[in-house]
Amino acid sequence: MLAMTYAQTGQTQKAESAAKRYLERYPDFTIAEHMDNKTLQREEDRAHYAEGLKRAGFPD
Repeated sequence: MLAMTYAQTGQTQKAESAAKRYLERYPDFTIAEHMDNKTLQREEDRAHYAEGLKRAGFPD
C-alpha cells in the first residue's frame, strides 16, 4: 500500500493523504482484518507492515 510506504519513509503528510483516499473507497478497512488476510510468514515483517499502516492513519 502506498500509504504504508509513505509512512515508513517518513512522508507523513503523503501517508495520511493516501490513507484518507483509501478509506473513502474502503470505509470498513481495519488493520486487524487486513493482517488476518496477509500472508507474511515472519513476525518481524508482520509487525513492520502493521506499524506502517498505523503510522499512515489506518484504524486498528
